[in-house]
Amino acid sequence: MTPFSFHRPATLDDAVGVLATAGPDAKIIAGGQSLLLALKERNARPNSVISIADVPGLSGVTETEAGSLEIGPCTTYAKLAKIALPGWHAEIPAVAGNLADRSVRSMGTIGGGVCEAGVRFDMPTLLSGLEASFKLTSARGVRVLNADAFFNASGGTYIARDEILTDITVPALPHWSNVAFEKFRFRTFDAAIATVAGAVLFAPDGTVERLRIVVGGVAKAPVVAIGTANSLKGRSLGAIFLPGVAMRVSNEVLPPENAVTRGQKYQSELVISLAARVLTRLSTGVHAS
Repeated sequence: MTPFSFHRPATLDDAVGVLATAGPDAKIIAGGQSLLLALKERNARPNSVISIADVPGLSGVTETEAGSLEIGPCTTYAKLAKIALPGWHAEIPAVAGNLADRSVRSMGTIGGGVCEAGVRFDMPTLLSGLEASFKLTSARGVRVLNADAFFNASGGTYIARDEILTDITVPALPHWSNVAFEKFRFRTFDAAIATVAGAVLFAPDGTVERLRIVVGGVAKAPVVAIGTANSLKGRSLGAIFLPGVAMRVSNEVLPPENAVTRGQKYQSELVISLAARVLTRLSTGVHAS
């Protein structure tokens, strides 16, 4: 581990100010699950580490007057998993409570996982599927990015060097009718090999008004199956052969001509299975428990 200066600001203004002057190699830390390992293995060599764990207002979940959820980036997965939420919002604590192992859930934060944006992480896929938005704060001001503008297709995120993630906003319940998330991993504490998140809004007649399907693990960022989702607008999920749709999802996010390795071919089969489960849950309205 190389030497670095450590800062523990007491307010967001202080944190933003320190980050603005700390130089391009500064790193933000909250739970430390990713950064501490990178420091230990010398994969990260920051000149400064800025802890935002004690900054007020960056932890917990708040429901706004409009019904959306504001999730503080320093909220640990363990705390998030214990929060009782109604309707499809319940999928968020369900995913948090089934992530990695107890030690990771106790220390790791949702903001840290989102900013790290690991290709096999659960939360980037889920939050992209929900059409969450991300509030970024710097000395220059505040900007808000939706999920498609937040995650970089080449890997990582579009957070600027001087910005801190200060809020994750999940849409209100009426934004979607049903939401579902599925993943596959070999062992309970392993990162997922593939993840699939789905969200649907039904029209009054029960047909699909809007559908979003996002797949993680097959590329450097969550991949949205736009073509497949758009093809189902105006149709009833209950009247469709969902395994066939799931195969189309897999072919869209990981085309057969690109699935050349054994691992990629395995992932393509996993996506079919996971997408079929997600679509079935969306059609039946089965929420996480």
